[in-house]
Amino acid sequence: MGGDDTLRSCKDPAPARIYGILAREAPVAVLFRRGPSQYVQVIRWDTEADTFEQGQWFYGRIYEHRGDLTPDGKYMVYFAASRSREREKHKQTWTAVSKPPWLTALAMWWKGDSWSGGGLFPDGRTLMLNDPKLEFPFVEEPKVPGCPFGVGTLLLSVGEEWPIEAERLERDGWGFTETESGHYILRKSHDGYVLTAYPQFRYNEYTLTSPGGQVVVLNDIPWAEWDQRGRLVAARKGCVLAASPEEAVAGEWTELIDLSPNKPNRRKSPSWARSW
Repeated sequence: MGGDDTLRSCKDPAPARIYGILAREAPVAVLFRRGPSQYVQVIRWDTEADTFEQGQWFYGRIYEHRGDLTPDGKYMVYFAASRSREREKHKQTWTAVSKPPWLTALAMWWKGDSWSGGGLFPDGRTLMLNDPKLEFPFVEEPKVPGCPFGVGTLLLSVGEEWPIEAERLERDGWGFTETESGHYILRKSHDGYVLTAYPQFRYNEYTLTSPGGQVVVLNDIPWAEWDQRGRLVAARKGCVLAASPEEAVAGEWTELIDLSPNKPNRRKSPSWARSW
């Protein structure tokens, strides 16, 4: 289960697509590196030391916008869909809790379809599952005894990515403005600089505004965020970048790692990732 699905041979001509979630109380981030389109790799990033732990690959889809980290970054909740045709229908999608960057499920709940799914950690002791309509209830008990979380259900509107991602982003300091056309613009400030996100169908577009009012378009950046050190961190064409706000305005980014060369491979989770 999780990262143990069969890997296939493949080619990856396009840059990897990267999306990140940052822990709220520790220098930890989890990156979801997607590419080729049917594969995703999980990577744990120590944002203090800027070291990267390469984790498991998954053959299928991880809906990264529906995931979350505990405040200390120790646990991750994710929603996944298998590409395997051998699974029973009700076991084709599931929500699981694991220790990143590994996908081995410590607790898992079958879903069966791709509506809703995933969850949020409002604090370090609670997991709220995203199943608003309760038409397809989560039915499986934790796989590993000793789950440290109280488990409840989120009461969000029916949808795919947006309801749960919006809840997480607002919790983490993003402000929302609705336009006359019904779209949203997101803003998050740091030291007088404002990072603005314009959500698109599959990615965001970003601008950065300086305290003096200078607006810079962050070209070719589908994901950006303020990290725990106050840096602007971003993904561009398979690379992870970082810059101070002043450097970002000047276009002076530091490349921390290039994840484009990574290729799918089978990796077994270590023993510490298989228990609470």
